[in-house]
Parts: sequence; C-alpha cells; structure tokens
Amino acid sequence: MRREREHRDGAGWYRIANSAGDGAPAQILIYDEIGMWGVTASDFIRDLAASGTGPVEVHINSGGGDVFEAYAIYNALISRTGVTTVVDSLAASAASVIAMAGEQRLMARTSQMMIHDASAWTGGNAEDMQQMVERLQTVSDQIAGIYADTAGGEPDHWRGLMQAETWFTPQEALDAGLITGILSTTREPAPAAAVSPGTGIRAAATTAPNGSHTAGAPATEGEEQTMLPEDEGALTIEARRSRITDIGGRLQDIAAQYPAAVLPTDTQAEWDQLVAERRDHQAALDAVEARNAVLADVHAGRPQTHEGPQTAAQGGGMQPQRPAAPAAHFSRDIYDLAAIRQQARSVEDLPALYRDNAMRAIEAARFPGSNREDAQTSVERLLATVTDDRQGLLARRILATGSPGYSRVFGRALAAGNPGVLGGRDAQILALGESSDAGGGYAVPFQLDPTIVLTSDGATNPIRSISRVERIVGKEYDLVSSAGVTVSRVAEATPATDNSPTLAQPKVRTERVQGFIPFSVELEGDWVALQSEMMRLLTDAKDIEEATSFTTGNGTAPAAGGVIGTLPAGQTISTATTNVLALTDLYGLKNALGPRFRSRAQWMANSAVYDVCRGFGSSIANIWAESLQVGTPSKFIGYSVNENSLMDSAIATTKKIALFGDFSQYLIVDQAGMNMELIPQLFQQATAGSGVGMPTGQRGYYAWWRNNAVIVNANAFRLLKVL
Repeated sequence: MRREREHRDGAGWYRIANSAGDGAPAQILIYDEIGMWGVTASDFIRDLAASGTGPVEVHINSGGGDVFEAYAIYNALISRTGVTTVVDSLAASAASVIAMAGEQRLMARTSQMMIHDASAWTGGNAEDMQQMVERLQTVSDQIAGIYADTAGGEPDHWRGLMQAETWFTPQEALDAGLITGILSTTREPAPAAAVSPGTGIRAAATTAPNGSHTAGAPATEGEEQTMLPEDEGALTIEARRSRITDIGGRLQDIAAQYPAAVLPTDTQAEWDQLVAERRDHQAALDAVEARNAVLADVHAGRPQTHEGPQTAAQGGGMQPQRPAAPAAHFSRDIYDLAAIRQQARSVEDLPALYRDNAMRAIEAARFPGSNREDAQTSVERLLATVTDDRQGLLARRILATGSPGYSRVFGRALAAGNPGVLGGRDAQILALGESSDAGGGYAVPFQLDPTIVLTSDGATNPIRSISRVERIVGKEYDLVSSAGVTVSRVAEATPATDNSPTLAQPKVRTERVQGFIPFSVELEGDWVALQSEMMRLLTDAKDIEEATSFTTGNGTAPAAGGVIGTLPAGQTISTATTNVLALTDLYGLKNALGPRFRSRAQWMANSAVYDVCRGFGSSIANIWAESLQVGTPSKFIGYSVNENSLMDSAIATTKKIALFGDFSQYLIVDQAGMNMELIPQLFQQATAGSGVGMPTGQRGYYAWWRNNAVIVNANAFRLLKVL
C-alpha cells in the first residue's frame, strides 16, 4: 500500500462519527483495504456498536481485500435496521459485498462497482492446490448468493458475471438490482414531503418509475447535499485523552517549580482551572466508556434479523429514527505497540505491521536541525535497507521513540535531570524507549538520532559518502569475500578443472562510541531550542570522530579499522624522490591499482596536497577537470577527488599523502539507534586536583552508539608515501 494513501482524513484509514442533530445517521467511512492493513472487522464491529442504535450511512471507496473480513462487516450491518450504503467512488471485490448490506444502496454518479471470483495465493503439493481450488469455488458461490439475495436472479447468473470480472456504472448497477438509487448532483429542491429532518441521504431518496430509488436533492434551495459527516467542533475521545496527558505534565511542572511553597495567586488559579478541566475530561471519558459497554452488550445480544424501515403513512417519507450516540471519532494510534501486536494475525505478520506504522510515523515527524524532506528520505531508506532486521526492531524503535508523547517526556526528563521525578503515565511512556543494552539508558527520539537520520554532507569526512555502508540492528555483521573465480577456455570433451574460489568469512563487530553533551540549566525550559542544538552537536561530533577512526584507526578493538590505518604495507608505494611529490608519482599510483578496481576508483587526500598538485606547471590543463579557480576541482587525471582533512598535509619523509582506490571495498557497519543516560548535575573543583567539587549550573547527558569499519579487499587500494 502506498504511503500517500495513509493520511486521507488525517485521522486513520476509516472513521465513524455521528452528524449533528438528533436522529442524524452515524456516518461510517470505509476508504481503504478491507482487512489487516486497512479496515478490520474487529475494529469496525466494536466501533459500530459504540456508535449507537440509530440509522447508519456507510460510505465506501475501496478496492476490496479479505473476503472473510468483509463477511463479518456485512453480517454486522445486516443485523441492524436503517442501514444505507453509499459508493462514493469504488466498491470492488470484497468491498462490493459490504455495499450489499444496505436497505438502501446508493452510488454516486461518478462511481463504479466491480465483482469477480475469489482469488488467493497458495503453495504446496497437488493436494494442497486442489483443496484451495475447492475452497475458492465455495467462497465464490457464497458471494454470488449474496448478490442473488440482494438483487434477485439465480446465483449461477451472478457467478457468470463474476468469472468475467464485471464492472458496473451506477445506471448498470441500478438496472441489475445491485443498488436502489443513484445520488443526484443537481441543485433542484426536492418536494417538501420527501424530506424528513435528520434522516440524511435516506430521507432524500424518491421512488423511480421502475420501482427503484433515485436520490433526490436537498430540501433547502441552493444548498448541496452533504455526503460526509460535519465537524461539530466537539472534542474527540483522543483529544480528551491527549489533553489529560498535557494537563498532567503541566501540573507536574508547577509542582516541581514550587516543591515547598504556597503557589502565587495566578499560578494557583491556573492550577485550579487545570484540575477542574481534567476532572471534566475524565468524567466525559468515563461516561462514554459506560455507554459503550452497554451498547456492546446490546449489540452482542440483538437477534440476527433484517427488517425493512417503517415508511410514513403519507408523503412517501421515512419516520425519524432514534437518536444516535453522542459524536465520537475513532482512530488508530500508530504508535500503540500493544494495539499493533493485537492486530497481527501471527508473529510473522508483526514486522510488516511495525514497518507500515513506522512509515506513517516518519511521514508525520519533524526533524529539528535537519531538512525535513532529506531526513525523511534518509530514515525511509534505512528502514528499507537494514540488513538483519527480520523482527522489525528498527521500526519498533521508531514507533516507541517517535510519538509526540515520548518526545515530550524525554524533554521533561532531560530538563529535570532525573527520570524518577516523572509521574506514572510519563514514566510508562519513557519506559518504551528503555534500552535493552547492558549499559541501560534510554533511546534518543529517532528524529534527533544521528545514527538513524543520516543527513550530514560529509564535507570534512567524505569516507562515509563514498564507501559501502551497511546498517544493522544487532552487534555483528557477517560477510563473505573472495578474490574471484578463475575460468579457462578448453577443447571439446576436456575435463573441467577445479576453479572454486577461496572464500573468507570476515565478521565485523560494532564497537561502542560515546559522547557527552553538557548544557546550561537555563535551557531546561526551552526543549525546542535544545533539540535543534543537540542534533547539531551530535552530528558534528559524530562526523569528527568518524573522520579520525575511519581514516587512521588501527582496527584493534575498540578502534575502528581505518582505510589507511589498516591497509597492508604491500599496498603502499613510495615517491621517486625524497621529500618531493611529482606528477609521475601520481600516475604511478594510479597505474599500480589493478584494472578490476580502477574504473570505480577515487582520489582521497588533504587539501594541502591538492594545492601542491596545482603547481605542476604546463600539464595542469591535462590533469584537472575544471579551472583551478574552483576550491577543489571534481576530478584529477580523470578520477573523482575527495578531500580528507585527517590525512597528512606535509610533503615529508614517511608521510602518507594520497590514497587511490575503489571505496566500495571499504565497509562501514552501523548499528541503528543511539542511547543516553541523564547526568542531573555537573561538578568541578575550584582548583584542579584538590578541594570539593562544586556544582556548575549545568546538566548533561552521556550518549553512546555503535559502529565499525573494515577493508573488505585490500587489493582495491593503493597508498602513496613520501620517500
């Protein structure tokens, strides 16, 4: 399912809400796939029961989905009276079954309906395949029976149409009996007797000459008929719960600010107002829960009958229905890990659900200190390419740390300097990000995590941008390397020789990298500013550390394997003259690299070395791609140029001044995710080495993450050293 479909109404993939006015029908929008990734029967039936016992309008725009989920929704609807189904755009496959559940079945003039045979994916032996064929035949016969019961005719007639995959325009569906009316798009006023207050689309239906129904125009002249539920301006259940959480956070802030004092007059007034507002919201939620429990019992015990609506004695109108329940708006919390686990049909389904919700979290996220589109692209790419995440651990981390609640609580904990001061609900939210690492700590919100949001331009440290990068959720990455396979050309009927390669299986274990960020207590009240500054500092510090480790690291744990620090001596060549760099030395370095790697090779050197190359005299036009007026030209001797400030800059004996090679043979392994521990107070001795440490008015947090690097094939590189 494409991500751009995931936020149609900003509140989930379907919703149920009651229109304003007594007796107004409850509006149900089914605007996505039927089944696990869209509208599930369990959620639909639970929320339908909570919507009340009055009339219902089901608006459909769906390409279909799981037929058994559709059966459950269909049966729940036909057990009620006063159901109208409306095809707003498309009712295809399983969605057309739901469309048959209405006493009145309407289609917009621009909509279509499609019916076809059931289909499924399967695997196994011939017996398994035969069983699936029989099962599909049974399901298709059941669907044909629904069409026949609704529209008339024999089931065999409908099976023939299903086998041909038949599409119906509104008029064709009306002629076939699948629907009872077509929604009018005109503005002509309907007869007054044809409209009853509060009955919505059902009241605007008039009888057509052929006995079916055609939807009429609204009763008020000049007004278009309203298809979707109107916004009453009332708070939703989710809004009340969110407000209660916010109020609790503010009350805790006030209590922390005045731990042992009488509140000032204005603060006391704010406190009293918040307490009263919280009590009102909680009372409203308790009342809704009590009503929903009663309605669920009523729905569960209702006889399975399908009686038509009672018509008025005069005027052809409909009698007003019983009032529906108070306005309610049901939506699915994409960050609710427990709800996602309940939604999964099996353990195998869970990673896909985590990733699906994580993509929506990325779409909604804000990234302080980073370009939002670049950051979103970076995280989406990481989620799609992480190599060892069969259990969806990265997606779960994004959901656990990406919610607005976690970001707020993380900021409060950072400001307070101690997670222990958080209240029960906030402590539960923060616990979602508690690290399973032996070092403990809490996960940084993914929007601030430079191991997840990789948007650095690499200007100082180009190694990451030109090398092979693998991202994992574990601590170790296994790979297989080989010098290659040898093939030979032989005469006909000549026995084959053993050309099998020698395989190596190096393991790259990620090593711990740590950092500490102090900040003034004055910043504790400005979490927004602190987020942006923290992201900038972490990204900069991480880039500087990697520039050193990935260049000169000796590969002995915990040091990373630097591309120069671990390159074998056999891959190094020296300049022809002591303390001199000549153009012929650079040509010699290029030609020393094997042809297999030369086509993808790049240069890497300090800017000072490139400046020396600028003085090679009359040969300049032949060796640089652009004018030397550019800071660092893009190509040298036809190969890309990269600046690394950590490489040697002086042309002196033993200095390693230029690297030429295929950097796809240098592997960087990142473990996704950064953790942190809060340091509530920093101390410093007035005189270093003596005396008692005094508080500095600063807090800080200690952060750590993991990565490592290794040369996969040393033959892919050649290093130039000054003689």
